[in-house]
Amino acid sequence: MSELTEKQLDSAVRYNSWAAKHVFPEGLPSKFVESWMTSSDPKTKEFALSILEFQKENNLEADGKCGTQTFALMHAEEDPQEGFFPLTDEIKSEVIGLTVKFEGGRSKNPYATLNLDYEYEGYFDTPKKTSSGQKIDIKDRTKRHRASKYNADGGFHIGLSYGAWQAAQEPGSLGELLAYMYEDDPCLFKTVFGSDWDELLEMTRSKNRRVSSRSSRVQKLGGKDLWERPWTDRFKEAANHEVFRNSQRRWVAKRYLDPALETAELYNLDSKGALAVLFDIAIQFGVGGMRKRVARALKPNTPFSEDNIIKVINQLPKARRTRRHHILKDAGQKQRYLW
Repeated sequence: MSELTEKQLDSAVRYNSWAAKHVFPEGLPSKFVESWMTSSDPKTKEFALSILEFQKENNLEADGKCGTQTFALMHAEEDPQEGFFPLTDEIKSEVIGLTVKFEGGRSKNPYATLNLDYEYEGYFDTPKKTSSGQKIDIKDRTKRHRASKYNADGGFHIGLSYGAWQAAQEPGSLGELLAYMYEDDPCLFKTVFGSDWDELLEMTRSKNRRVSSRSSRVQKLGGKDLWERPWTDRFKEAANHEVFRNSQRRWVAKRYLDPALETAELYNLDSKGALAVLFDIAIQFGVGGMRKRVARALKPNTPFSEDNIIKVINQLPKARRTRRHHILKDAGQKQRYLW
């Protein structure tokens, strides 16, 4: 029995008459018609009531209108895997590569971006300017980064942060990235980083906790810090090799894209564009922050629609939306993936 009023039912009939030309001009999936429809004429109340029952059964908004979400779910039931491709490591690398031009500041090669222990030097202390626009000297700033040497406790060295997604020395993420690079091409790794390559891997992957301004991961090698030459030259050289750029993409996929896949699956955000946007949001706001924004925009098990990732982007501050729209445009949403 219908739960729609006569007025609502008439509205559904009018909508379905329009949708037949604009939403499903090729007709409805044959399996759906066989299983659900008592009338194939969109201009009838029977058609709207059949849509209504399908919506109720699948936890959609039950209004009797065959909109884009309802129509998408019909196709998903017709053949859930039709047109889907496996999400391979190569595809993940492509997804991540779509975001790299927005990383690394103004660097011509974002993969070679270096942060030379700037947190310790006070470069991230604020405010940087007065209300009138005058520059404030680092020593006179009042809000200190936790690692800044201008803190009362003297701060601590975060050390070198490297690459498009800034693998940092003190937290251990630089050591993780270097391990990926060594795994991908041991011979080239030894050539680029020189005779101390093994000590570099050992030091940056040390598990000892920080007890002073330097942890065991932030020590000198060959008498130099990693944020000094010749180490900086070696890291820049590594970023010139595609094999090591791919190492960066593999590393960041493990940290941010892979954890985002559970959310992507739950909300059917499985196009290349949607995955690239979720990854990019996770980079900036953390995986948890990305999940919160998706949950605000969509309900779990929402059928795929190209508009859904737009709804997620709109949860971001306006100033943070433009780059995601560019990423989405570059990636497209015609191809969808399974994992």
